[in-house]
This record gives sequence, C-alpha cells and structure tokens, in this order.
Amino acid sequence: MLLLLLHFPLLVMVYGQQGVILPLSELIETHGLETRSVFKQYPILQKIMTAHDGNIYALPRINENYHYLMPQKMWIYEPWLTKLGLEMPTTTEEFYHVLKAFKEQDPNGNGISDEIPLAGNNEDPFSSVASFIMNAFVFYNQIMNQSLSLEDGRVQADFNKVGYRNGLEYLNKLYNEGLIAPESFTQDNRQLKDMVEQEEPIVGVVPSWGIYEFTDIQSESRRYLDYKSIPPLKGPDGLQVTPYNPYPFDRGVFVITSNSKHPEVAFRWADAMYSEEITLRQVHGRPNKEWRWAQAGEIGLNGNPAHWRKLLQFGIKQNYHWYQTGPAKQDQRFRSSLASDGIEDPEAILYEETLMSCSINDLFSMKTT
Repeated sequence: MLLLLLHFPLLVMVYGQQGVILPLSELIETHGLETRSVFKQYPILQKIMTAHDGNIYALPRINENYHYLMPQKMWIYEPWLTKLGLEMPTTTEEFYHVLKAFKEQDPNGNGISDEIPLAGNNEDPFSSVASFIMNAFVFYNQIMNQSLSLEDGRVQADFNKVGYRNGLEYLNKLYNEGLIAPESFTQDNRQLKDMVEQEEPIVGVVPSWGIYEFTDIQSESRRYLDYKSIPPLKGPDGLQVTPYNPYPFDRGVFVITSNSKHPEVAFRWADAMYSEEITLRQVHGRPNKEWRWAQAGEIGLNGNPAHWRKLLQFGIKQNYHWYQTGPAKQDQRFRSSLASDGIEDPEAILYEETLMSCSINDLFSMKTT
C-alpha cells in the first residue's frame, strides 16, 4: 500500500516510529540510484529528510522554480499607472499615493467610483495583503511560515519587533482609507480571480506568487499581460528586502506503508520518478502531446538553448499527468531551460518578473546560476 502527499514532517516521523510507514534508508542504499543522485546534488536535503532516530521515512520533491524561490510578490495594473502619469512605486509612501490615485482618479475611465486599489485573498499566504508589504518594515518570511529567527544567539519573534507594529499600522491606514478591499480577508483564489477578470478592469494591485493565481491566462482579455511586479518597496526606516527560499523541497510526498507486499518494487517505482524523462511524464504529461524536447533554435527562459517545451499550458484542465503530486526533480537548470514563446508567454513573464522581485542586494540571480 502506498500513501502519497503526507506533507507534514512531524507526522512522517511519528508514523514511522509507530511502524505505520516503513523506513527507506536501506532501500535508498540498495535501490535508490536516482535518490542518491538527488542527495548528492543537494547535500542538505538528505539531512533534512533524516528523522531524529536516523531513519528516512519519506521521499521529497524538488521544485527549484523561479516563483517558488521568491514567491512574495506584488503585481500592479500598469495601464493605470500610464493613464494617471504615475511611476512604479519604490517606497511605501509612493505606494500609498499610487493607491490613493487609483481610488480617486477613475483610472478605468468609466465615470464610476468602482476601482479597488488593492485586493488579496485569504486562501494563499502569498496572496495576503501583508505578504509583500510587511517586508518594508520587518523581515516577513511567509515562505515557510517563519515568524521566529535566530539573532545573536537568541530566538527573536517578528511580531515583537517595532517594525512589525509599524507595518500593521501602515496596513491599518490603507484599510481605513478604503484602499484595501474588505473581501481580501475572506475570499479565496477563485473569487479574487473573478474580481480581477471582470469585463472592465477594477483591481489595481494584487499580492501573489504569480499571474496564474489571480488572472485567467486563457481569457480573451489577456489581462495577465498588463500586470507587472513591483520591486521590493523601501520602508520608512530604509528596509528593502525580498524573502528567498533556500530549500525548494517538499519533504513528504511519498511513503510506503507497512502493509505493502512489495516495498522494493514500490520504492524503485518512486525512485525512477527523479529521472528527467519520468519527471516530465509525471509532472507535465505525454511526450509530443503535453510536452516535447526542444528543437534547434528554440531559446529557454534563461536565454540559453532550450531543452524542452510545454505543449499544454498550466491551469488547463487535463487528465494526463499528476502535475506536482509525487517525487520529481525539477531543478533550476531544468526549469529555466523551458522553451520560451517570448514576451506574452506566461512562464517567461513569471521568470522575468520574479527577477524584478529580487532584493536590492541581488543575493541570487537566476540568470547566472
């Protein structure tokens, strides 16, 4: 018996020590050709997959994509900036004045005060109104739901810091002035997308890891082309950061239960999923149907010769692949070697706009790594 998508490391360890799921360490040693290769490529991964008792109970998924590395982004409807003669905001003060202009100056030109300056949702942590903005006041890492940090040998809580309080006061100011949609605290992804995709544009700014979450890339409006990411805002005390995810791993995507009659076969099946072609079949579908190898002259997202091409865009209903369910290895080389269709390609947009979301110190550059 196989159990997929047991995401919580603590539960994996508990079930392993209770004998509900099997330890995989010996299977990795004897049959884990691809798994050992993954651990060699990411030495830290084997350490974080090992429970306190020394056993490995689950296999991970590697997904080193551009938006997963820096997902706390904010997107702004650029035509409104152009119409009102505004520049892309660079500070929290400029951002406030842009939102005020969106609310008061009728940027959609319909003569009705129906503009929503800023809207998020309550389903995705990266779509909360605080996710992007708070980083101008305090380092606010929502990637791993981290609110604790180690500073000078002492554990510090973000919510005890002056910057955290100042950030909440700033958000409260935006809300009290009608610059944040009240629905942001109750609606889900679908409701936010419906709000953005109305016939006339009414939403100016949206926090999200990517355009797929709040726009419909299949819509005739092609509104996703008009939202651009805002570079990290500088706060009143000069803070200007972007949280970066150094661990692009999902740790508990495959386990083998103690009821399995053939654990070696089950493990070898899962281990094979880390190979490139089986990753492509599992995550993206059938060769020459949902994906194909790149052809001569095709260029990847990183500007180098492409290695593979999607034939079925993300977000379209299908029954040919698992998308991201079981073990797979999509490292940065693989993700950035995806063939690009140019400036209107959603994947290319997400790649380039994520680069725009890097911190001012350029701690990481996907174009050179």
